[in-house]
Amino acid sequence: MASTHKHHPRNIDRIIFESAKQWLASSLILKIAAFLLGGISVLFSVLTQATPFILAFLSIAAELCAWRSDYRRGMADEVSRKVDMEDSFGWTIKPHELADIIMLMSDKESKEAMKPIIEPYFASKKAPGIERALGNLQQSSWFSHHIAKRMSLIYLFITIGLTVASIWLLIISVETLQNTNTLAAIGRLVTSVMVLIFSLIISWHGAPRQCCLRGYGNLCVVD
Repeated sequence: MASTHKHHPRNIDRIIFESAKQWLASSLILKIAAFLLGGISVLFSVLTQATPFILAFLSIAAELCAWRSDYRRGMADEVSRKVDMEDSFGWTIKPHELADIIMLMSDKESKEAMKPIIEPYFASKKAPGIERALGNLQQSSWFSHHIAKRMSLIYLFITIGLTVASIWLLIISVETLQNTNTLAAIGRLVTSVMVLIFSLIISWHGAPRQCCLRGYGNLCVVD
């Protein structure tokens, strides 16, 4: 369904979702950086007075990035619902419904949102109504299901790999090393890995949703 808005709602939806994914990626990178710094400090006994403050800064920054990601994703979800209702039932989005969100966008994002949509997001040719809404829902669910399933498998393999590697390192160390200080350092390192895995699992719970890139709706045709 054609949009008469200066800032195309579907573009706003896509741009804010991309921003949310970038903030999520930043959060994960900061958490991994904090883990690596802590692990190196413990394993090689290079802990300095500044290390705890750096770790605290990285941890706080990671949580702030995660909060920002959730906030932006909520904005995008709000726009997405309005756009889907407009396409499915013909319920026109009023300018004031997008005004607050547009004001929160950067100049670059605002200009990007003004670009025309070349291809329709949904492939249904039916007139707005119940049938079109059901077709759109089926199409969107089909694509989201496959993307979420793929991302969940990737995260599962990463989690299992880190867990198995940590346990293997701990067992090998106990059987081969005699230095108690080294064993203690490795034990603390393995504990840190487990904490990292737990932290990443919490962060990853919304990742498959954010990895469902907008603009692929026309891959599944539903009439």
